[in-house]
Amino acid sequence: MLCKNPGRKLGIVAERPTRMRPGWRNLFGRMLSIAYYRTLSLRYGSRIQLFFALGRRGVEEYRRLGFRGEVLYPYMYSPPAHHVVPVVESGTTQLPLRFVYVGRLRRQFKGVHVLMEAIDRLSGGDWRLDFVGGYGELLAEIEHLAAKHPNVEYLGAWNSAEVVERLRPYDVCIVPSTFDGWKRRRK
Repeated sequence: MLCKNPGRKLGIVAERPTRMRPGWRNLFGRMLSIAYYRTLSLRYGSRIQLFFALGRRGVEEYRRLGFRGEVLYPYMYSPPAHHVVPVVESGTTQLPLRFVYVGRLRRQFKGVHVLMEAIDRLSGGDWRLDFVGGYGELLAEIEHLAAKHPNVEYLGAWNSAEVVERLRPYDVCIVPSTFDGWKRRRK
């Protein structure tokens, strides 16, 4: 393994550190998680030359766990991009305005419930929102929302290799998140 070679410099790309859910019952798990990351920072920290952490909050969390701040940089996911020809020609409009959400149908981390609440606040209009995803505790609620709301449709799951191409007809891809790490933590 590369990590066992003491002469190797390391570059890391990582999501935010794994945390157990809040609450006193998970206190032991959180302590183990913190100990694990601190051990990694002590063992490999001097060899890490570049560390991309998910979002500003990821950078803050890894810094608090002992990783050197001067090598930490925020990053975000970006799917492989191919040249995509626009569906709408310049100077023309396409109605309705088409929105899409692609991902897990979950409250925690994804924030899909916030998007669902926003739909309830919109009055009619010439827009459409498609939900794409195969699982999550909000699946039944989204199916119910799509059945009662004329501007909303649930499309099921898409093959991940086809997502970029299938986004072509949409005007806006909505990515709600309660865990992405880009907003600053309140103090």
